Amino acid sequence: MRGDGTEIYCVIDQPGGQPYRPDITRIKKGMEGQLSGHLVLRTYSPYSLWGVSLTPTLTIVDHTGNESKPVIFPLTFNSEPMKPLPPDMEKELSKRIGYIGIDLIRRERFGAGE
Repeated sequence: MRGDGTEIYCVIDQPGGQPYRPDITRIKKGMEGQLSGHLVLRTYSPYSLWGVSLTPTLTIVDHTGNESKPVIFPLTFNSEPMKPLPPDMEKELSKRIGYIGIDLIRRERFGAGE
């Protein structure tokens, strides 16, 4: 990709069922070539997902449909403290790129695949 990504595709896999439906986050005009920051994955309560492990996979797509290599972010809701960011990265990663519009559920509670 040449740095002209227009969308971020996100798929989240969770043990116990099918992957969630994909979500598409549009990259704001002017951020296409300088994409740095974070995406927000909203949760209702960290306690409702306590112990749940997820695997979000992100792919950036440009205006012609070319895709970047997928990036995988293993995620577990637990009491382990977040690792601090390197100081030089903290400012860049504090910028919000957008939201991931996927409503998470605790599948063990509701049944697999629901």
